[in-house]
Amino acid sequence: MSRGIEITRQDDVVVVRLEGEVDLANTPTLSAAILEAIPNDVAGLVVDLCDVRYIDSVGIRMLFSFVRSLHAARQGMAVAVAPDSPVRKLLKITHLDEAVMFRPTADEACAALREGGAPQY
Repeated sequence: MSRGIEITRQDDVVVVRLEGEVDLANTPTLSAAILEAIPNDVAGLVVDLCDVRYIDSVGIRMLFSFVRSLHAARQGMAVAVAPDSPVRKLLKITHLDEAVMFRPTADEACAALREGGAPQY
């Protein structure tokens, strides 16, 4: 994984695995790379935060911007994050869980995104 990001495609879902810290220093680069990697023909995006230790308000804002962009393109988004993760607790405080599905693993998030049909907004 180079520079804390790995972007892959699992059939009709783009999976972005982030690690370390997501903050003001790296969010612009991460955001540009992720948005560029989402073609119009996929069901949506899974952001895997299982290896993220810290996310600041700029990183959270980035996640909400993905939700808006994907919604406009009629694509969905899910987040993979461990149930006991401090990052998950922070994301719940911001109500991101009301806009996207949270699942414990990227594979489960991909399956939920496919099964969900239309995104939940």
